[in-house]
Amino acid sequence: MMAAVNRRSGRQVFITTHSYELLSDPGIAPEETLRLIPGENGTEASLASADPQVVAMAMAGLSMADAALPRTAPQDTEQLALTLL
Repeated sequence: MMAAVNRRSGRQVFITTHSYELLSDPGIAPEETLRLIPGENGTEASLASADPQVVAMAMAGLSMADAALPRTAPQDTEQLALTLL
């Protein structure tokens, strides 16, 4: 559907998601996938193709869901419960 919109309009399509189902599409390549990394001075965007582990997993046949999503897990999630106390 998104590719069809792109072909008809010529406009770029930009979507953010953590959806395993969307990222499981075999047509999504590391060169088309951005990882958004929050930092102290804002959010940085990095192509998944810049991560050798993601590229290796994609070349081995894994989807972007299996290759990239595990690399997006927030750090120190166990600390979240402590802030609620």
